[in-house]
Amino acid sequence: KHGPLEHQKEALAKAKEGFSEYDRGKIIMACGTGKTYTSLIIAEQIAGVGKTVLYMVPSLSLMSQTIREWKNDATEDFTAFSACSDETVGSRKKDDEVIISKNDLAFPATTNANDLAQAVTKAPKDRMTVVFSTYHSIDVISEAQKSHGLQSFDLIICDEAHRTTGATLVGEDESSFVKIHKNDNVSGKKRLYMTATPRIYGDKAKSKADDENVALASMDDVDTYGPLFFHRGFGWAVENNLLTDYKVVVLAVDEGIVSEKVQNRLAEGAELKLDDATKIVGCYKALAKDGLKEIDALDFSSMKPMRRALAFCQNIKLSKLLEQEFVQVVEEYRSKDTDEEKKLDFRVELKHVDGGFDADMRNDRLNWLKDDPEDNTCRVLTNVRCLSEGVDVPALDAVIFMHPRKSQIDVVQSVGRVMRKSEGKDLGYVIIPITVAPGVTPQKALNDNEKYRVVWQILNALRSHDERFDSTINKMGLGEDVSDRIEIVGVGAREELDATTAVVDDIKPKKRDGKDESETVEGGSEPSPEEPSDQPEQLAFVLSDLSKAIKAKIVERCGTRDYWENWAKDIAKIAQ
Repeated sequence: KHGPLEHQKEALAKAKEGFSEYDRGKIIMACGTGKTYTSLIIAEQIAGVGKTVLYMVPSLSLMSQTIREWKNDATEDFTAFSACSDETVGSRKKDDEVIISKNDLAFPATTNANDLAQAVTKAPKDRMTVVFSTYHSIDVISEAQKSHGLQSFDLIICDEAHRTTGATLVGEDESSFVKIHKNDNVSGKKRLYMTATPRIYGDKAKSKADDENVALASMDDVDTYGPLFFHRGFGWAVENNLLTDYKVVVLAVDEGIVSEKVQNRLAEGAELKLDDATKIVGCYKALAKDGLKEIDALDFSSMKPMRRALAFCQNIKLSKLLEQEFVQVVEEYRSKDTDEEKKLDFRVELKHVDGGFDADMRNDRLNWLKDDPEDNTCRVLTNVRCLSEGVDVPALDAVIFMHPRKSQIDVVQSVGRVMRKSEGKDLGYVIIPITVAPGVTPQKALNDNEKYRVVWQILNALRSHDERFDSTINKMGLGEDVSDRIEIVGVGAREELDATTAVVDDIKPKKRDGKDESETVEGGSEPSPEEPSDQPEQLAFVLSDLSKAIKAKIVERCGTRDYWENWAKDIAKIAQ
């Protein structure tokens, strides 16, 4: 057992102070700063012996993890009950959210409202009683109170509280997540909303909601969520050494080089597209830290490649494709590298996981990721979103976004995974591979909104939740070097990049008669055979140009803070 850190003591003090005046409030704490432990010490102080607490979570896996942590860290033991609804058992949500079977839990759970009410009522009064429930199970809790005598809870804690926001057409049934706000649904004396990633609706969305007769649950609504009791963001956590800082690496990968070197795999892999293969090559280079600047800047003892990463894909099919094709694409790409000395001595192993896996299978995958890989080997776990929320892999080196993400919350939760501290870790990496079609000008390429949307989405999401990102974008707009936070890397074949470097630092070539070119009139000779050809120079120009264009576009697309008006979309769907 361990005691609270200073910021957790402060959070407790602020919660006690807040609850002396209000019956509900918010605590916002960055991923990895001990939110679960903070909720425990608040429950022990605000509720405590003889009192009842309701703890709400979005998934059964997070419920199981929370119970284990509370049991391990509680100053005095408590009685725990669990409620989960039949709807959540054994199903997989379409967007790959983890939903696991009741049988996966290490403690008995019930869906019977009467049984729950009787058990809680009979619980010993010399200890705290805690009911853990998924948001999906809220009707079980509600029925237990309304029909079977379960008393009002002394404290309700809503974990991952951003999930409780939403839009409901007036007169329609509320979602399970939104129901928690009203005592008419679940009675509680105090409510505490906790998250790393608050979600609010913008003015445009609120205006539309009024017009469409839609009720919004937005985390800036004090009547629903209460005032902000305590806040510690990502920037503060990094500065106070609670989290590792992160760096965004945007990889501009040349499709032409990849198509030339991976022809067999593209022909044989019916599902494999050039876009996928190109991103795979870029990810391989990034995981090997091939060409990244910050190695010297951080004074690494050696250029050790990354060892563990999570890859987030658009859907389960693409996640499985990445697992199947990654190694084969890289092997063919490397086999075409004729210079043995310049080949990277680096392997990548991949496994896929999704919300349909039971707890044992998923834990096997996570344990595989946590285990020490062999030297010069990186392990990558591919998924859609089931690992973005509530998963703790402390030694994670990178998260990879293969495709755009629908939710900025998903992005920040995912990046939170890579900011967990571990021994010897100086930096977490956020890797965004994008592809560059050969012969297309950067300006024209960047007009392809779908292809590059992933860059603007990821950076805007980070900007909304990391207070330091504003200054980074502003510095970029002023032309300052921000490669310690965001780096645009041009990825081509190694020999092309080496040749490019040689061109930049080259001495003046000699004419065939042995004279230096400076001794002849302009327009002289053929280049010597030893000189690099125009192709790599052209590649360097394109990638350098693209890097500048991307930076300019980042400033344009991310240069003003707004809380994404995308939330208006779910209102539009309801109104249809």
